[in-house]
Amino acid sequence: MHNFIRSVDKQRRIVVPKEALKAAGINPGDLVALYSDKDIDGTPTIVIEKFWECCALCGGDLRRQATVMYEKKICPECIEKLKKEDSNDQTGT
Repeated sequence: MHNFIRSVDKQRRIVVPKEALKAAGINPGDLVALYSDKDIDGTPTIVIEKFWECCALCGGDLRRQATVMYEKKICPECIEKLKKEDSNDQTGT
């Protein structure tokens, strides 16, 4: 684990070192989520993490392959459930 010290410029920006982004698996073009939190001792912190889109049906992350249906991304597990429900509807069970 590396510690990086950076200053905040007048526009409130911070440059995140390439090494820190690489360690977090964040690549150019990736979306990141930022949120405020508190450390274990109550110190305010800002957390930056790679953003993963969520399945429109179950809310699970889409780190794996997703299927787009009606402009919504759906995880493989939900697709399988939909297929089972569809086959049950067609057989009358």
